[in-house]
Amino acid sequence: MSLANPANREELKQYILTRLGAPVLQINVSDEQLDVAITDAFAYYFGRSHYNGTERVYLGTRIEQPFLDAFGSKTVIPVTQTTDDVKVYADGMVDTVTLTAAGSGYPPNTNNPADFLDIPTTTSGSGTGLTLDLGSVRTSAGGVSTATVNRTGSGYAVGDVVTVDTGDKNATFEVSTIKTSSPVHGVMNFEQQNNYIVMPDNVLSVSNIVKANVSGSIGGMTDIPGVAFFNPFLMGGAGGTGACGNMAFDLTTYYTMQEYLALIDFMLYPPISYNYNQRLKRLYINSDNFNGARVNDYLMFEVTTYPVPELYPEMWSDFWLKEYVVALVKYQWGQNLTKFNNVQLPGGITMNGSEIMNDAKNTLENMRSRFAMDAADPPLDLVG
Repeated sequence: MSLANPANREELKQYILTRLGAPVLQINVSDEQLDVAITDAFAYYFGRSHYNGTERVYLGTRIEQPFLDAFGSKTVIPVTQTTDDVKVYADGMVDTVTLTAAGSGYPPNTNNPADFLDIPTTTSGSGTGLTLDLGSVRTSAGGVSTATVNRTGSGYAVGDVVTVDTGDKNATFEVSTIKTSSPVHGVMNFEQQNNYIVMPDNVLSVSNIVKANVSGSIGGMTDIPGVAFFNPFLMGGAGGTGACGNMAFDLTTYYTMQEYLALIDFMLYPPISYNYNQRLKRLYINSDNFNGARVNDYLMFEVTTYPVPELYPEMWSDFWLKEYVVALVKYQWGQNLTKFNNVQLPGGITMNGSEIMNDAKNTLENMRSRFAMDAADPPLDLVG
């Protein structure tokens, strides 16, 4: 493409420098500063939903059993309670333990917290109440590798041998240190459901989770309990004459029936609530069964995406984007030159970087203030 219509990052850099006066003038910006300005321009262009910078599309993914298993799993986050003003006191509360025998037959870390947290123990001494967190690492024989104290217990002495009471009951630890006070709860284990889907990188927002086609819940009416037997619009007056409730529907009756079925559908299969984090690209779905969707059904999402410039070269030559990135680089150029303010150059020439910077600043402020009116994708309630 021509210089006036750049088709990639390098051509856009040349366009910017030419607009600012190169090669007649020396533009005092580095290549890295050009890259930063271009990246910032695209971030504003996409993030503020320029009408040429976003697309409303539908993404679908087929539900498979591994996804359902992962979606229903939990991440356990153990948090030590360090409150100083609420403690319990006793002699021989276990602080740390040291592994003496790995043992065998201990289940690996799973999605069930009971498999590796709050594991009961017995001891060679008189102490009671100690439970351990066995962590996630196991030996080839299913032996444990590390353990941290979950509940401290009491009555223990340094050197007591602790036996883990799960697996083959042959993993042992030695009490290394003890203490006389501990927070009331010791360690609290928080469970966080992994109820999220990682969306593609170019997804800016999610506006709707489209209802799954649950065996044709409205069209087939198979998933609305009793609708085929108790719906007065469907079963009333088999030899009807066209009045409401007879089989010979008129338009008003048909519309009323659809409203009625829509109400039932809303009550039995309400919209799925969700939240989306644009930075993490995680779509958290607040549902356990997606309103009855099954394996091989599809989840459909209405999303806003941005076109990737590397795939769509026309994005590099967008008029608003070019004007904005030129102003960004001009601002950077003026900022670079401010270090030479009031410096007398040979021939009596002085540089005025502040004037260049202020001129670019005014341009940027004007473009940003006018963006919503001139370039932003209008709100949905204004479309139509």
